[in-house]
Amino acid sequence: MKIKKLLLLVGLLTLLSATTVLAQDTTPEEQDQAEYTLGEIVVKDSTSNLENSLSVTEITAEELKNSGARTLADAFKLVPGVTTRTAADGTCRIDIRGMRTRNVKLLLNGIPFQSVLDGQFDPDTIPVENIARIKITRGASSVLYGNDGNAGVIDIITKKGTKDFKGTAGVMAAQGDLYKVQSTIAGGSDKLDFYAGASYLTRNGYPMSSDYSDKDNQQDSDLRKNSDREHVNILANTTYQATEKTSFGAVINAFQGEYGKPQSALRKVGSDPFTKKVKYERVEDYNGLDLQLAMNHEFNKTVDTRLMAYISREYTETDRYDSDSFNSQNAKDSFHSEGTSTTYGLNNQWGYSTDSLGRFVLAVMGERQKWHETGFTQPAAGAFADLDTNETLSNYSAALQDDLTPIEDLGISLGFGLNGQSRTSKSTGAYTYTVAGNYQLLEGTNLKASHARKIRTPSIQNLYDSDAGNKDLTTEITWHYEVGFSQALPLASTLDFNVFRIDAENYIEKDTNGTYQNNDNYRFQGVETTLSSAVYEGLNTQIGYTYLDSQNLSDTAGTDRLQYRPRHKLTASATYVAPTQTTVYASIRYIADQWAMNNDNTKRMPDYSIVDIKISQQIIETLSAYVGADNLLDENYCESYGFPRPGRTIYTGLDYTF
Repeated sequence: MKIKKLLLLVGLLTLLSATTVLAQDTTPEEQDQAEYTLGEIVVKDSTSNLENSLSVTEITAEELKNSGARTLADAFKLVPGVTTRTAADGTCRIDIRGMRTRNVKLLLNGIPFQSVLDGQFDPDTIPVENIARIKITRGASSVLYGNDGNAGVIDIITKKGTKDFKGTAGVMAAQGDLYKVQSTIAGGSDKLDFYAGASYLTRNGYPMSSDYSDKDNQQDSDLRKNSDREHVNILANTTYQATEKTSFGAVINAFQGEYGKPQSALRKVGSDPFTKKVKYERVEDYNGLDLQLAMNHEFNKTVDTRLMAYISREYTETDRYDSDSFNSQNAKDSFHSEGTSTTYGLNNQWGYSTDSLGRFVLAVMGERQKWHETGFTQPAAGAFADLDTNETLSNYSAALQDDLTPIEDLGISLGFGLNGQSRTSKSTGAYTYTVAGNYQLLEGTNLKASHARKIRTPSIQNLYDSDAGNKDLTTEITWHYEVGFSQALPLASTLDFNVFRIDAENYIEKDTNGTYQNNDNYRFQGVETTLSSAVYEGLNTQIGYTYLDSQNLSDTAGTDRLQYRPRHKLTASATYVAPTQTTVYASIRYIADQWAMNNDNTKRMPDYSIVDIKISQQIIETLSAYVGADNLLDENYCESYGFPRPGRTIYTGLDYTF
């Protein structure tokens, strides 16, 4: 595995560098806060009228570390309006306000991280040690993001180097023979800085809850069958400040691994229509490479420009076998697939600041997407059929956004975009817009409201899948309506409250013949609220609640329910940093009132509560140790019917900084 050799090289550099450091002026906390922002599409700005008017949640590197998060999937457990769910595909899906992962745009330093095949992504392929900040925008978002992301946008901003040479190294072990090692190095001068991080994770399988009692020949062991995983990741970035007004940046992210897709733990029986056909699948190999070059230039105090060019490529080799021996492929529906997803993109922004009309940003984006797949399928036992697919399409957009402050304490953001998709046989176009505002009614009281029209263009799978594709599909349209407020309270507390509604038209789903159609209309409406407090020195708490009402309004729907959209999500977390440099973290999330479906039949899923805890102790200034437990109470639960999730998982580790 070539990438492992690179990992060893980074580790060796870390070790050598650790012996040469003589002086440190930057603390580890300051290093964690240094961000690579040259690739960020909507740059963070405390005065941004748009982001102050929307539902935006940010997660910092310190919060990720305190919570024990290992991958991006772990980071979203407590975010209001966000649901994580792992089902038959063996990949964690991130849903926002009831809309699926394919409706969420995920960006790593501005690089799209989704497969061009189906618009989905695997958050377990993004380790957290390189992340400086995650920004989750739910519902309406900036038109500068271009096509897609009509449920929300997840921006991952990674760490960057500072003037001092810094580094970290860490090891972790957990039940299920899970081991992880990671290291980072960062440094720089007045003009040039760099950052590099590498990690390796391996797991034999995740432990089952001791309360799991439905053991049969599909799940008869204490470790979840076929839930092993291996992942290696390397990320590096650099920034060069050529002049006071011009800077250049580059990012490279590479990863490789393999994993199993745990099969349904329930065998298909006639009396239970909700059980799925048992499938024996593995991703035997995946690897990816993301590259980005970026430039920022300020012509003067009023005009600036940003330019980003990127390539994102991911290869996935997937096999479906005849049985859990995973060594033969002769039965009907077995297959071998080698798919490559490639995206080339260019994004150019021009900013113009005025005294009376605010700041205008004009963005022009273009993407070329390619999908290539080879392999074979078996439509009948022993009847091999070759797979050989090559498909391309192009997405492009032009958008203009204006943030202005017409009167004191009132901020307004107006955005309009034209979006298009060019296919082999036809081209389509659609418009988007966002109108948002916030008003500081009193000191500590901020009112906000937004409305937007967002779109998602059909994916290559929607258009060209050999069994289900439909070349006549048009764009999905979502209408967003939202009002809310943020209120400062005594005892260093803040209450955030939002009411939202999303109407989705032309939603793409398969019809009764298994073909993708623009037939479905959905409605998602609800409430999100969080109370954040720092009532005692060193103690931070947060309580969150999400109510989600999901309705299928399609003419052909036999029920208005939608599956796997929890009506209630209640969360609470607390972090306490003691004077002894002991950090204690605990959280609980309660998920309730969701349904599994089979055609028009519905079945309520059991509610569940998950408690996580982590205790860290700084031993010396540069060394800390920790121990924690995910699912401390060993809850036996499923996010999808017949697919049990991990039971209690105890872990421990060491972190070293230099």
